[in-house]
Amino acid sequence: GLGLLQRKANRWAAPPAFFGASSGAPHARPCRQPRASAAGAEPRGAGDSRPPALVCGYKIPVIENLGATLDQFDAIDFSDNEIRKLDGFPLLRRLKTLLVNNNRICRIGEGLDQALPCLTELILTNNSLMELGDLDPLASLRSLTYLSILRNPVTNKKHYRLYVIYKVPQVRVLDFQKVKLKF
Repeated sequence: GLGLLQRKANRWAAPPAFFGASSGAPHARPCRQPRASAAGAEPRGAGDSRPPALVCGYKIPVIENLGATLDQFDAIDFSDNEIRKLDGFPLLRRLKTLLVNNNRICRIGEGLDQALPCLTELILTNNSLMELGDLDPLASLRSLTYLSILRNPVTNKKHYRLYVIYKVPQVRVLDFQKVKLKF
């Protein structure tokens, strides 16, 4: 489960500088993985054998130079940085899990579906997404089934959950709670 991913993440060293961290950057803090709620929902890719690329805690302001990863990771952890816009991805067919919690993301770029065609899990917890319309680009991610936008200002909007379910109908778990269809 998610605990396995967290244990694995703690064993791998910090990422190389091609992720945008300058050579003078302070050492990264240990990465903290998001925890599943009492509902028990957790990302499906949590048991994958390949470790995630850990790019957390470097105060990276933009996502860039990911072509250097050679599309070898199933998961990338950009937690605890200064990222403001979710974009800048090259084609990463293998990537299934993207952790970008604890950043400053206020915009989601168009064309994520082209760059991340197999993305199934996206953790955007504790960012700065303000308006319901800011979430619209997620609709194009056809493989996206797990999404967390907890602790974003947009979650204070009336009926935000219904809006996300309507716009991104492929999501099966939203904010670590199963999506239930009622007729």
